[in-house]
Amino acid sequence: MRSYARFNQELARRYQLWMVAQQYASATRHIYGRVIQEFCAFLGEKSATSVTHFDIRAFLASISDRNVAFSSVHRNIVILRVFYDFLNMGGLVGHVAPRFVRLRPIPKTLPLLLSEEEIGRLIRASKTSRETAMIEFIYATGCRVSEAAKVRVKDVNFKAQAARLSGKGGKVRLVLFGSKCKQAMREYIGDRMTGYVFEDDCRRQKGFVRVCGPQWSGVWVDYNGPGPRALASL
Repeated sequence: MRSYARFNQELARRYQLWMVAQQYASATRHIYGRVIQEFCAFLGEKSATSVTHFDIRAFLASISDRNVAFSSVHRNIVILRVFYDFLNMGGLVGHVAPRFVRLRPIPKTLPLLLSEEEIGRLIRASKTSRETAMIEFIYATGCRVSEAAKVRVKDVNFKAQAARLSGKGGKVRLVLFGSKCKQAMREYIGDRMTGYVFEDDCRRQKGFVRVCGPQWSGVWVDYNGPGPRALASL
């Protein structure tokens, strides 16, 4: 007897490979893969290729019963539509069942914005030049945190007070920043000419592990305190 649960898992695996080929971001692949795995578990021994819109509705209802946000339910239906588009392109299904399901629209609300005073308090509370520069940059450009994390020194033109950002879907755009942001970034970057603008605060370890008979010992450097010191532990 054919195991449709195993068949569904194989479809999910091939979908993951297709997303890699389409150069989806790793975070997107993780989220989409998790939803598809959850859907396959919901189907049990029912083949994913014989699913109807009634099955899609039942799956969404099971998610809603867990009191998840309505936006998450919407995200699930979008992911299932893309998955079944993939199956349709491969000739495994003749129609895309999730596209026969319509949800009520998500109520639109205005995003909560920090006031100028609150931004000032954030900047004053920053403990390092990195924190100050990052807050100033995000506030001045309106970019996402993920976009700021990928900015390289070569992408910043201090003379023009502009930076090149790589956003979602590989879209590139130019953003401008003011003099305060420029000063904070200059103080943080210093003489660096390469690498990411906002480097990790944690210094790279060069420790090692060695075997001592039935035990092992690890040696690393502790950067806390007035100066670095070597530590060992059995």
